[in-house]
Amino acid sequence: MKGNIWEFHVKEGCERQFMAMNRRTWPDFFMTSPRYRSTDIAKNLDNPRVYVTVDKWDSQEDFEQFNKANRDKYLALEEDHKSLYESARHVGWIDLE
Repeated sequence: MKGNIWEFHVKEGCERQFMAMNRRTWPDFFMTSPRYRSTDIAKNLDNPRVYVTVDKWDSQEDFEQFNKANRDKYLALEEDHKSLYESARHVGWIDLE
């Protein structure tokens, strides 16, 4: 299993919406793929507006294929998500085996 890691600096006052988007909206979308496993979210204790998400997939290729096949919906969700954070950084992929 592989993990796709992102770091977000969430806008003040948007924390609750950000959590909802990452606990429900993105996972609901990803669950349309049988290769998606789950999403974990962690809040930085030193800076409570910094969050890290880990989307778990069978492989990086599975995510890339899903993203390509569902590009329009992915981009629409991403656009909705952007209003909730000041910055986002793709940290990378990790091996969870």
